[in-house]
Amino acid sequence: MRHRRKQIQKAQDGVPAFPKNYRYDIATGLALFILDGLRQFRKANIHSYPQAFERHIEDWPKTVDKMIWSFDQIAHDYPDDPYNVFFNAKWKEAEAKGIELVKFGKDRSIHFHEMLDTQKPSKEEILAYQKRVQQGLNLFAKYFRDLWD
Repeated sequence: MRHRRKQIQKAQDGVPAFPKNYRYDIATGLALFILDGLRQFRKANIHSYPQAFERHIEDWPKTVDKMIWSFDQIAHDYPDDPYNVFFNAKWKEAEAKGIELVKFGKDRSIHFHEMLDTQKPSKEEILAYQKRVQQGLNLFAKYFRDLWD
């Protein structure tokens, strides 16, 4: 197996192959890889910073933290998404009460328990979350070439 892996890397000029289990969800695979790199970069004693941060160098690590948060959300299937938080809480509540939240009909229809119709997160909450995730991605794109030390 090791020999085959070396052959593949050699065929790709030393670049390791992208894991097959992420080929249908490239965003998650890339987010995991980038997240690890950003975390290592953040833990290091960072000496470099973008020119835009010359007057306020202390904001550079905070900016990297925003990038890390966004990639962490993507890599772990958006755990802080308001709707995910709502649904997971309802799921646990339903399990404790022995209620099935989702039932499948014989005609392949899906039926949701009325428990899911109450207290859903507002569109504003969901949009604010999505905006925060996008902000970290935009910062990553903007400062991509400045992530070195």
